[in-house]
Amino acid sequence: MHYLEDGWYGLPTYASRIDPDDLQDMRLATGAGPEDRRGRSFTVLGWRVESERVRLQVAAHAPQTGLALWAVRRPPDFLLRSLHEALAGLPDPGLAERLVGGRIDTVAPADSSACGGVLKGGQAQAYLACTSPGLRLIWGPSGTGKTTVLTRALSDLALRGKRVLLASGTNVAVDNALEGVLKERSSLPSGLMVRVGSPALRHVAEDPRVSLPSLVRAKVAEAEQAVEEIAERLAALTKDPALTELRETESRLTGFDPDMYEQAKGRLAHGALVERLAVELEAAEAGEEEALTRSEDASDKHREARERWESWAPQRALLEQAAQWLTEIEKGEQSQQHLRAALFDAEAALAALDTEERELDGRGRRRTRRRRGEIQRERAEQTRRRAALQAQVAQAAETYSAHHEVLRRRIGQARAEAHPVDDAALSLQLALIDSTAVEPAPPAAGVPQKGPLLGRSIRRPCRGTPGSTLKVGAL
Repeated sequence: MHYLEDGWYGLPTYASRIDPDDLQDMRLATGAGPEDRRGRSFTVLGWRVESERVRLQVAAHAPQTGLALWAVRRPPDFLLRSLHEALAGLPDPGLAERLVGGRIDTVAPADSSACGGVLKGGQAQAYLACTSPGLRLIWGPSGTGKTTVLTRALSDLALRGKRVLLASGTNVAVDNALEGVLKERSSLPSGLMVRVGSPALRHVAEDPRVSLPSLVRAKVAEAEQAVEEIAERLAALTKDPALTELRETESRLTGFDPDMYEQAKGRLAHGALVERLAVELEAAEAGEEEALTRSEDASDKHREARERWESWAPQRALLEQAAQWLTEIEKGEQSQQHLRAALFDAEAALAALDTEERELDGRGRRRTRRRRGEIQRERAEQTRRRAALQAQVAQAAETYSAHHEVLRRRIGQARAEAHPVDDAALSLQLALIDSTAVEPAPPAAGVPQKGPLLGRSIRRPCRGTPGSTLKVGAL
């Protein structure tokens, strides 16, 4: 890499061909590359291909020597893959699919008018077809005003902010329509319409508002002016005292080893860490006696809580049985709901068949005869299905009603026998066992365990939510 001037470097290409368009993430870096923490890296801001070299532009404060080009080469199928991804990301193909499928939209009535009454009849129909959503084909012999209609449609769509592609088998046909727009819209913004290809009319080719070469030259001139202004600002920055100070600082940092610096910082911090740990150790020893006393009290409470839990074994068995019965009731209710939903679907299917048959009454018999037969067969099948589901729903309602009433009486009896122990009392007792646990101990009879008595999940009965899970943690 050769230094040319501040911010510009030359890369010879006589030995090997290098095309910047085939590269991405280009950077000029010293050392082992952009990832080297000891080196310096600069993003390539621009490039210019010359006869035997490529000129690369980076920040003006980059060093004059020691730089190399680092970049990622694009794969050979980069363009094809990008086009494929863009096509795959397109939304609904819309009009293209309608054209291939031969689905043409209707046109406006023959007595329509447009453009404030200027266009009438066939011209109004053609104008509305061009400016309305949908796909339509317009044909007209010579002298019927096709160019006039195209001019107005093209102008109005462009001013609405729509994207319009006007194509023809001849250049003059495109130019005639575009010429009409230029004459009608004298204040047409530059670049709103662009003439691509080889214009047949000279004044269209030379009009700076639509001529592609003229628009490109204007944009290039603007870009060059912006580049010149940026170059002037960069030149001014090279004389900035802050940039000079930055270069001097970078020179002083030559040979600086970040790893060695971090190690030195660690050694300096070690002494302070030892002092802080000594203070913390003294405070921990001072609180050890108090902690032991609290531990003994918690152990006594824990033992009492475990004994009370064991004494509640009969009540816990009754509450667990009540929870199982509640779950059985819930399953029966769900089964009835599924049957009612299936019955509703069958009735909806019959209603849909009736609706479709009524719609077929207004059509020709020959075209709908086959479908009518299918509807009759489907109606018979759905009718049989509905009758079977109605019988199942009635039988389930009768069966589950009596069974659920028995289960509810049993649940009430179980809870009455377990009184005063209930779900809340069991939860509070488990919380007390957890909060007073000092170290792992053998589990009490019937107490679910998960390591130490902290953060366990227990399965317990709960009114309104049969068999739900309660999370019990330390208080």
